[in-house]
Amino acid sequence: MVATNKTFKKQQIVLDGGSFYNCTFDECELIYSGLMPVFMNGNTLKNCRWRFDGPAINTMAFLTMLYSSGAKDLVEATFSGVRNGTLMNANPGQPAPTPQPSGN
Repeated sequence: MVATNKTFKKQQIVLDGGSFYNCTFDECELIYSGLMPVFMNGNTLKNCRWRFDGPAINTMAFLTMLYSSGAKDLVEATFSGVRNGTLMNANPGQPAPTPQPSGN
């Protein structure tokens, strides 16, 4: 799905594989599974709920387990990278891939 300047209200939106530009999500449930990249730019989210499924929920469970098992610094560094716009990468010294808008 490619959406530009669209308003979604009280809908379930599957984000995987989507590109959303300057959209408004109002009281939506945003679902991310981690199966495909998502591109979002200039959007407004109002009172939305998030749902993680598939590989995405596995990642969240893994981060939770790491945190509770004593790897708090790693989890905090991961979220610090999210806040700073830098992603952790398995190849040190190489930038992590950035999802690109799909042409679909």
